[in-house]
Amino acid sequence: MESKGNIQDIKIKNRMRRIRTEIARELIDGPRSIFPWRRIDDFGWLEPVMQITIGGLEIDKICSSFSIYVDNTINRDENFLTPIVRFAIWDRPKEYRAKRFKKWPEVKIFQHGLTKEEQENIDYLLKLLDTKISNIQFAVGGLITDRSNPPLPDESFAGFRQLSFKRWNSCQTIEFFFGEDNNLNNELEEIVRKISCYIRELCKSPMKKSYRERYNLNLKNLYDFFDNVNFWDFRPPKA
Repeated sequence: MESKGNIQDIKIKNRMRRIRTEIARELIDGPRSIFPWRRIDDFGWLEPVMQITIGGLEIDKICSSFSIYVDNTINRDENFLTPIVRFAIWDRPKEYRAKRFKKWPEVKIFQHGLTKEEQENIDYLLKLLDTKISNIQFAVGGLITDRSNPPLPDESFAGFRQLSFKRWNSCQTIEFFFGEDNNLNNELEEIVRKISCYIRELCKSPMKKSYRERYNLNLKNLYDFFDNVNFWDFRPPKA
């Protein structure tokens, strides 16, 4: 029978693991904005226009993300900040097997400023992506109440995969998850993987000094206020 001390230690360790996973999730999702280490003027920042995520945050999964950031500074008409691409990867299985628990997840982050030629290549790939997005096939499911999947052709089975992307272009936003058991959007998936491969290749030449990243949460202080509640119930007041 477990002693109270051992049970408390397990609870503390599980809580720390959840906090570390939450920190890793934020780092993989990426910052809301990125600031150059040297200011052109009194303001200036970049915001994401595309993000691809491959893999999940399960214990046995390596998770990575590939993002593109462009200048979104208010009232700037010239001297726009150079776009950058960002690659983040978390080898969670390696950390889970490690004997020593580290409170901060070892999420590796690489940033790369795009040259003119690289900007042209990214522009071409994003236009291909935008075109394919317009042709998304979404399985017709209706109101599913028995946890079943929408009917799909037998030959559509693709096997297990975790792949999603977000795309912003100022006037529109879309988020799409490919699912684990269909091949309805093979051409779209192919271009998404091409973009991720290209960004990963570019990030093999990271910038000499990383740009500052801004998040909605203070990740350094997350251990101070992260509680042990697994869910929250709310009863709406009467109208």
